[in-house]
Amino acid sequence: REHDEILLAAVDLTLRRDKILMNGDARALKAIHVPGSPSMARDSEILALLKRNQLKLESLQTSMEHVSVMAVGSNGSAFVEASSTQSGYRYVDGVGKVVFAAKDAARQPVRIELRRDKKNWKIWDVGSMPDGQP
Repeated sequence: REHDEILLAAVDLTLRRDKILMNGDARALKAIHVPGSPSMARDSEILALLKRNQLKLESLQTSMEHVSVMAVGSNGSAFVEASSTQSGYRYVDGVGKVVFAAKDAARQPVRIELRRDKKNWKIWDVGSMPDGQP
């Protein structure tokens, strides 16, 4: 049962992250990231860069397959592994002109470290897996 909760949290947090980045809402990062975490620092930096350059992120969609819980720590941490794919996305300026467009990314293995913050799971860090995993 706990594994199901962790898997659902990982997928939910990933989907919410896409929306937060596209909305440019730096305050909403607190809802999905552990304060002071490496992942929050990265996403805060992305949003600051977008704001500084008056850009907006569009069409970001992350999908995950082969999601599994690899470990659950006694200290309120959990490690989830998955195959992740990001859709093509684009940065647009204030009038909607595309400044940069990325193609669909190839599927890549990722490891997500979650930590329980009070009652909810939140993202601590996300990283690539070594070649050949999972």
